[in-house]
Amino acid sequence: MFLTPFRNRHAYPYWENFVYENAANEMRTIGIFYEFLLECRKGKGCQSKMKILFITAGIVPVRGVSNSYQEALMEAIAARGHEVACLCTVGVKLRPGVSWVCEQQQPYRRYTVFNGGVYPAFYAQGGVGTRKPLRDVYSHPALRRAILEVVRREQPGVISIQSLFGLPFDLVDQIRMKGIPVVFTAHDYFALCPTAHLFLPEEQPCRLPETELVCHKCCADSPSYRPFWLSYQLDQLAARFESRPVVRSTIWRIRNALKRVDGLMPRSKHSRAYSERRRKAIKFLKQVDVLHCISERQAGVIQEICGPLGNIHVLPLVPPTIEKLTPVPRLRNENRSVSFLALNVNGPYKGCKLLEKAFKTLASTEAKYELHIYGNSVPGPEIRSVFYHGRYKSSDLDRIAAHADFCIVPSVWDETLGFVGLEMLARGVPLIASARAGVSDFIRDGQNGFVFDPASSELLCAAIQKALDQSCVVQRNSLLAGYSSLTTFSDHVNEMTNLLGKAASAHDKLPGRGVLQQVCK
Repeated sequence: MFLTPFRNRHAYPYWENFVYENAANEMRTIGIFYEFLLECRKGKGCQSKMKILFITAGIVPVRGVSNSYQEALMEAIAARGHEVACLCTVGVKLRPGVSWVCEQQQPYRRYTVFNGGVYPAFYAQGGVGTRKPLRDVYSHPALRRAILEVVRREQPGVISIQSLFGLPFDLVDQIRMKGIPVVFTAHDYFALCPTAHLFLPEEQPCRLPETELVCHKCCADSPSYRPFWLSYQLDQLAARFESRPVVRSTIWRIRNALKRVDGLMPRSKHSRAYSERRRKAIKFLKQVDVLHCISERQAGVIQEICGPLGNIHVLPLVPPTIEKLTPVPRLRNENRSVSFLALNVNGPYKGCKLLEKAFKTLASTEAKYELHIYGNSVPGPEIRSVFYHGRYKSSDLDRIAAHADFCIVPSVWDETLGFVGLEMLARGVPLIASARAGVSDFIRDGQNGFVFDPASSELLCAAIQKALDQSCVVQRNSLLAGYSSLTTFSDHVNEMTNLLGKAASAHDKLPGRGVLQQVCK
């Protein structure tokens, strides 16, 4: 026997979920349905306050803008009246054993799990990847108990995973089995690649099938967990002796000796464990309720590896600093040459070699230009009109942008987004961006910049020549084309809140849902 409620979407949201087939409990069902109608008339229904649990690696300034974005997002959603909690998964303590603690109550509750046995792909001690890839797949019982206990205490309506560091895939399966919808925001490619870059040692994007993976080569410099744990503790200890350099340097020497010993340990030459990790990762990406990609480029790469996915939602991240950025006026000196800018191109995957080859070619021409490179700790080769300025602070970016006509983003890996490019666009500086960089989504070729194929330095040269051409119509602040295509951080928070709300509602999170599920059985 069927009972179907009034089909008025506007007055009674979620009517599709109220179809009951249990005649024995019909009267009980009518009572529950009546209570739900009263709640809808009181203005609750789909506009009720959400309980959101964010899971991230840690709220510390170790991963740049991506980390500050997560903290600002949680604070903004909490300020909108939603109940927010945060679980940090890669805390480290000197005391052995897995433990967890609630370290903060306001503006949101923050929990930290210590010594979970899984460490991030990037860390201050150097090296990338993991020596034991199945740690990312199967959780230790103590880690499983700690994380599930936090989930039990919070009882969230939806979980937003901002980082998989320290969160094995099987734990996500157990969370979903509890009926909690999961939204996974892929800030990088860590789910598919232990180094998070999908970049081969041959300096090419990785598209190898799971049977031919060479992850054991890419992870050759990764430490085992215990040396990583001890190195972290020694760094914390050294920080206490900042006023005693002799003691501090002694601690560092001990740390470096441990790293050298660990480097002599034999590495696995087999890729079977990495292949299993890849299979489990693809299964994980297909099963999450929403796979939030931060650029069209990233969504395309993931589907190229995993096949078509029906749960992908593309929503670019917006740095919280974008609200305060305005186009800066161009400051020129006596030299009227076109000035190019490159920031943080200090790695093969960032395109440093591509940039060098392109400007070596330009140096042999009569073109009048300047290239200013910031962020590289070690200067590159001497090339005509190329200047290296070393590290910079965020407060220097307005001054740096004021002296640039174009910003070059020469990424040769499939960069998920690129906050540097977004911040330069917001300051009114047009981009010359690689087609593999996620920030190319914001470029209208020939209007607020140029997009080039990073397959060869000649193609980058061609894009630079377009910028050097006197007939070039791409200029700083022209129609603010780049800036108008960026959303504000406030609007981005609204979009993220709607995304989480839709995931929760699609999972049938209704008042009295626990009783309704029993009735429908």
